[in-house]
Amino acid sequence: MEPPFFSVIIPTYNRGHFLPRAIDSVRSQTYGDWELWVVDDGSTDETREVLEPYCQQDGRIRYIQQSNQRVSAARNLGLAQTAGKYLCFLDSDDAYREDHLQTFADAIASGLANHLLYTKFMLVKGSDEQVFEPPDRGKSYAAADVGRMLSVFLPYSPPVQTICIPASLRGKVFFQSTYNYAECYDFCARCAAWVTPQWIDKATVCLHIHGGNISEASNNLEELRFYSKQLEEFSDMAKDPFYAGIQGNEVFIDKRTQLHANIIKCYFRERAYRASALQFFRLVRWRPSFLFSKQCFVLALQLVG
Repeated sequence: MEPPFFSVIIPTYNRGHFLPRAIDSVRSQTYGDWELWVVDDGSTDETREVLEPYCQQDGRIRYIQQSNQRVSAARNLGLAQTAGKYLCFLDSDDAYREDHLQTFADAIASGLANHLLYTKFMLVKGSDEQVFEPPDRGKSYAAADVGRMLSVFLPYSPPVQTICIPASLRGKVFFQSTYNYAECYDFCARCAAWVTPQWIDKATVCLHIHGGNISEASNNLEELRFYSKQLEEFSDMAKDPFYAGIQGNEVFIDKRTQLHANIIKCYFRERAYRASALQFFRLVRWRPSFLFSKQCFVLALQLVG
């Protein structure tokens, strides 16, 4: 039996009320040669009840459960199940536009079969929609591994909801199960060590913003937690031999520096001046040159502004 062209993986945890939108967006694709794996990360809500009718109605939809191990482990379980020639991801609270898979199929047919493909996306909050334009789009490096990896740190990583990778990476690239705040950076960088990233100038994914988003802080303390967790994971990444070639590069250093600066600002807004100062000293101890940089001057202006 011929494998499907695309495999789509949706990890979910207690998002039964969001799942129909995500699943319906896959079923509505104009390109129909796909399979969908929904990985339930130990949900305790109505997720099973929501999914069972979909699985009965459409044989392309599969449902698998695991104990709660968080999003990276759930995506890895999904990767292990897939049979498709190309692999895509979607979160259970987001949605594809109907031409998402067709856009990738067209790019693959045009000669981009062995690439890390990624599209633009829409940020959707209620009735407001805004196309997110990737920073420094069009900037490129040499095709060497280090250059390809750096291309997904400019200065953001493509959300995995927007990417498509060839199945040749199955078994070679995994989500680090300990990462849940910087996992997109890590996964895309590891993909880029094997295949060249290629940006597609088209918004085909809707990322829905709501209070349950891990990256959507509703207050300063939540924002502080998010940046602190990201910095913790980025600092751990820097110890990984995989990143030996880029951890001294200005792009990688600037990303970590910005996380430090965001934490400093969060503490300052909370009037936790001692904690803010301690974070500043940690930054300078790690990167002494920051003290004499333009970034330090800008940070000072932001704090007193």
